Amino acid sequence: MKPMLSLFVPLFAGPAFAWASAYATGSEATVQAPVAATAIAQDSLLGGPLVVDGKEIPQAVLKRYLALGVGWRQVDHDKFDIVLATELERRKAAGEDVTRFRPTKEEIDAKIEKDRVDFLEKYPTLDFPTEVGRAYLSLDLYREQAAQAMTFDRVFTPEDPDLWPPLTREIVMQEGQGSGLIDDAKQSYEARKQRALDEGLSEVPPDDPIWVEYLRSIVIESLLKFSTIETAAERLPAGVLVSVDGRPVTVDQVFNRVRPHVTSDLVADARKFLAIKALVEADLAKKGVLESRDEFEKNFEPTEPFQETLMRYQMLAQNVQGFPSMEAWVDYKRCFRSFQKTIADDLKDDAKLMTVLGPCNAIVAAAKVNVEVILASAFDDAHFRWKDNGWAYAEQRAKEIRKELDAGADWKATLEAKSEFWDPPMPEVGQKPQFGFNFKGMFGEQTRNQLLTYLHESEYRIFLDANSVTDYIFFKQRPGTIEGPLKGARGYYIARVTGTTPPTKPLNMKEPKHRELVETHYTTEKFNAYVQDLLAKAIAERRVVGL
Repeated sequence: MKPMLSLFVPLFAGPAFAWASAYATGSEATVQAPVAATAIAQDSLLGGPLVVDGKEIPQAVLKRYLALGVGWRQVDHDKFDIVLATELERRKAAGEDVTRFRPTKEEIDAKIEKDRVDFLEKYPTLDFPTEVGRAYLSLDLYREQAAQAMTFDRVFTPEDPDLWPPLTREIVMQEGQGSGLIDDAKQSYEARKQRALDEGLSEVPPDDPIWVEYLRSIVIESLLKFSTIETAAERLPAGVLVSVDGRPVTVDQVFNRVRPHVTSDLVADARKFLAIKALVEADLAKKGVLESRDEFEKNFEPTEPFQETLMRYQMLAQNVQGFPSMEAWVDYKRCFRSFQKTIADDLKDDAKLMTVLGPCNAIVAAAKVNVEVILASAFDDAHFRWKDNGWAYAEQRAKEIRKELDAGADWKATLEAKSEFWDPPMPEVGQKPQFGFNFKGMFGEQTRNQLLTYLHESEYRIFLDANSVTDYIFFKQRPGTIEGPLKGARGYYIARVTGTTPPTKPLNMKEPKHRELVETHYTTEKFNAYVQDLLAKAIAERRVVGL
């Protein structure tokens, strides 16, 4: 799961790693297969056989799905290691001593220790390894990221702009539309170098982190324009997760590092998604409407390369809609668009579209619900792990809380004392964050999509589960009522709605963009219902075994 609020700033945050889900639409490079082929051992972590219509979904497919999702940072790391290695090979061939670019163990240790000291100065009551794990899974995996970031900076963006390689200078000139950014970087370096002399510092103080992140992002994005990145399983050898200019990153090299962080709920999600995918593809192929991967890539956004399209959609797909990887999102969208062909007549029928106009308008035009929620949590947010027997505990606790409320307990006092929404402490030094806090569940006025985030739900979860506490509260619960316990993503929820606010502006079906939004909403509801009906029928008929 991706944490909603991380106190640890990623080394390559935001746009700098927008390339993480870049895809190639076809490559002239030959992808190298893994060096040695070995027999595929069954991993008990992944569960027993998963069979759909008589065909077993191999554990290798499960491992790939989980490696791309749980191990998304490691995928990014390994892909960019190939880009770095290519540049270092080029420089070595040109006669440079490239050993100076790789940080030593002592330098990495010093970096991690500085991060630890800085973090604990801001958050003295928190556990450093836990918070690193919240963002990076573990300290060991964070060390990988730290070492790579240090190498990247030494190779492409050293402190002194006079030492920048020609490629970096060219990129900055293009992105900055002239030499102004380079001149600013030089002035900043000289000022910081003078400060180090004046104050007797052992090293030049770091530059503005916003500037550093911007510089990294434009260099990385430009470097990747010269790389062919392939992640489509259909175009890769068995065992290869992704390739960069024909060089492979294997499934095992990612999965084996993140395996300790693959929890049973993530395995269950992967198994369910892959079973649904197999059922839907078979059914839509039988109906003659299933798009192939190549057809989908060609038709999705015909006016631009597919790789660039996916880079634009990454934040929507993963951060907003909650898909664990861009590959999972592509599989979903390909099936979604194929299914849409089966309801083409419905989408031309205004009467049918009008049945979803109200809820669509409420979401798109920012209707709000004023709500407070008590959570009995199966998840230990403070330590970022599932509680032992967490679901049984949460169910019993929620029933007890509801019983107290029904007996006349004060709502606000009960929420304050017993709701298990967790917030980290405010930092003791530095800037105070303004957003992302739960306030024990006293959410106030929220849009539907905002409430989804607070309740750890997403379009991905709704697709998998056909259930949403958010949508029940937002669309069905009446003002002035208390509802629950309602089972959701992290436990059991008891909600009190005190009011609603109507949409700011109604949708107009005569406006093409508005109509498209309504068509998408209609298709989503129909597709989700179709998926759940298909799955339920297949399970009942024993065509799906292992869920």
